[in-house]
Amino acid sequence: MILKRLFAGLMAVCLLSGVAYAAVALHEEAREEGLISRLQQGGYVVYLRHAQRYKGPPDHLYPDSPPEAFTDCTHQRNLTPYGIGQATLLGENIRRAGIRVGIVLAHPECRTRDTAMLAFGRVKPDVGMFDSDHVRHQLGISPLPGTNTVLVGGENTLRQIVGFQIRPAEMAIFQPDGHGGTKLIGRLPAEAWYDD
Repeated sequence: MILKRLFAGLMAVCLLSGVAYAAVALHEEAREEGLISRLQQGGYVVYLRHAQRYKGPPDHLYPDSPPEAFTDCTHQRNLTPYGIGQATLLGENIRRAGIRVGIVLAHPECRTRDTAMLAFGRVKPDVGMFDSDHVRHQLGISPLPGTNTVLVGGENTLRQIVGFQIRPAEMAIFQPDGHGGTKLIGRLPAEAWYDD
């Protein structure tokens, strides 16, 4: 009898856990759809972490490195084939959703520039993306009406600003206040775009 009660209790916990998990998943999906809907209206600054890259030792590139050091991709941790597909698919889904992208700035490393080119077809490399104060300033600049600005970088600079790390091809969405300030309104993981 005791074993039956324990088993019934365990099954109830499992069922409730499954229901709770499903409720959280539905809430996440609704929140992500809400963020995508907001991006369709324009007026946001998106910080996009580069797509998946190869592992390896640091690239040893700095703000004062010569331009040719950034254009030489042979000594950098570049996008993996999965990362290339990730960035390409992200761009296709953004266009399919009718989200207009204006300015695209990227950290000058190859993986960030390549992510921007694959996703948006254009990029302006910006050595200022090394500096969290510069990035914070960019996050507070209102985009042209109906468009969104995209900043493509690594995880470290953004982590210095918001205190957490985002994953490869994940977006942190900011809303400039028109006075140089900005507010983080949410995050969109790469998977948010692929669940059609």
